[in-house]
This record gives sequence, structure tokens and C-alpha cells, in this order.
Amino acid sequence: MAKPHESMIQVAEHQFFKAGLPLVTAALIGSVTYLFSTVLDLEKEVFLMKEGKIPAIETKVDGIVKDLEKLEDRFNSVHRSRSWGTSSDVPPENYYNEGNPRNILKGNHNR
Repeated sequence: MAKPHESMIQVAEHQFFKAGLPLVTAALIGSVTYLFSTVLDLEKEVFLMKEGKIPAIETKVDGIVKDLEKLEDRFNSVHRSRSWGTSSDVPPENYYNEGNPRNILKGNHNR
């Protein structure tokens, strides 16, 4: 009966073991390195989330806010040009025609 020490020597001298050991070692080192870097990235993202500083989301939000401000300005300019009685009840300058309110309906020029 072979002693455990002798069987370990036989395994270590086997050709498949000699060929596969570097591959297994490289795969093990690569997977541990990948897991380590992933954990570090996740830790960084969690820290940024706790601080409320996520750069990618902040840039998207800033762009959306700028677009909303442009849309609000555009809406306000259209609203000001369409309605004249919101704040001071003063009609726009071109509302009167020779002292009389202008009427856009055809046939009602005498009002």
C-alpha cells in the first residue's frame, strides 16, 4: 500500500498536472483580480451614492434642466405674446387701430 506522501509525488510528476497547473493558477489569479477590482468599483459607487454625487447622472440632469429652462422661456414668450391681460390689463400697442379696437371678424368694422 502506497503512503500518502508517495501518491502526492506521483500526482506531482504526472504530465497532465504539470501542463494544467499554470493554466489553473492563471485562471485563479485572474478571477481573484477581477473580483477585487469589481468590489473596489462597487465600493466607490456606493460612496458616491451616499454622498449624492453621481457624475453621470448629474450631467444628464443638468442637461435636462437646461432643456426645461429653454422650454419654459419659450412657453413664457409665447404666453406673453398671446395674452395681454395677465398682470396689468393693458392691451398690446397694436391692439388699437386708429383709436378703435380692431376687429378681426369680417363684416364687423363698425363696432
